[in-house]
Amino acid sequence: MDDIIPGLTTLVAEMAVVVEEMCAVLRAEREALDRYDSDALNEASALKSRTLVRLDELDAERVLMLRTADLDPQEGMAEIEGWQPLLQQLAIGRDLNHENGEIVSRRLRQVRQALTMLNQMAGSSGAEAEVYGPKGLSRQRGGSSTLGKA
Repeated sequence: MDDIIPGLTTLVAEMAVVVEEMCAVLRAEREALDRYDSDALNEASALKSRTLVRLDELDAERVLMLRTADLDPQEGMAEIEGWQPLLQQLAIGRDLNHENGEIVSRRLRQVRQALTMLNQMAGSSGAEAEVYGPKGLSRQRGGSSTLGKA
């Protein structure tokens, strides 16, 4: 174990930088959600995806180092400096991501409720309601279509 500790310590430090970047991106995502800024939200989402890919790569490297030394990927980290703070920062990131997901889910429900209400109002007036499909094209009410993907 002693021979891989320096490498694992360096790897954990790299992971900590990536996790801090991820938390910053999640905060930017939250700000974009609060401002209803779809461009900033798309940018934050793309950056979040790239950051998570990098974090997965680093974690796979960590697991490989430990397995190569015949150590359990979780138990082998107990002695590594920075591991516990990294886990705490990951928990913060998980919570930020969960909160952002809740906001998106709530807004999606609101849009669906509004669309249902508009369709019901148009139907009760006897007029054919014109609604828009996921591609933004006008279509007549009554056809089956999904509301765009979140």
